[in-house]
Amino acid sequence: MRILLLDADKERSALIAHGASEAGYELRHETAASAGLIAATDGYDIIIIGWALEGLDALAAVRILRQSGIATPILLIMPLAREEDIKAAQAAGSDDCLAPPFAFVDINDRIQSLTGDAAPDVLPPLQVGDLVLDRTARRAIRGGQALDLTVREFDILEYLMLREGRVVSRAMLLRDIWHLDRDPGTKRVQTQLSRLRAKIDAPFDRALLQTISGSGYLLSGRL
Repeated sequence: MRILLLDADKERSALIAHGASEAGYELRHETAASAGLIAATDGYDIIIIGWALEGLDALAAVRILRQSGIATPILLIMPLAREEDIKAAQAAGSDDCLAPPFAFVDINDRIQSLTGDAAPDVLPPLQVGDLVLDRTARRAIRGGQALDLTVREFDILEYLMLREGRVVSRAMLLRDIWHLDRDPGTKRVQTQLSRLRAKIDAPFDRALLQTISGSGYLLSGRL
């Protein structure tokens, strides 16, 4: 799956880039409309256009692509999802549109729908102790018991399991899960990890997730 992303919003682009990488997609990102319009001729499977585009209105970019004969499916990310906005996007030539709040799973659903593509290569499951993560089906199971995780909790757990036995700092989680370069000074990491621990550890005899004072978090089957 080859995706062209045209968007100048750093946080949103980082979210999409991270999700695309985890899904096994190839993504090219351009922030300027001029470069993006040229790149669109390279035969991508889908084009995602954010409203924060440098040098050109997003709707105008969609119209130019269609007038140029580019038939690639276009997903337009809009600030609002009002009826008039959706109609304007459709009139410009967009195949679908999406407004916040959303997670990458929502974007991926649109990608699959617009391209008619099957899921990308099956990702190998992860296992730490008796905790198993099915990354393709996005399911977590411990001791044969399915765990009801939110999208954010699943992403954090996957991140920790990929780094089994290594300390993951708060800064790493903020950067790679929340896509924040600076610490916002809130307890969002502690809150999410507490909720995650309540689901993956509390109901079981042995804890897998440990808080390392002053350093971060450690997930290990050998604790």
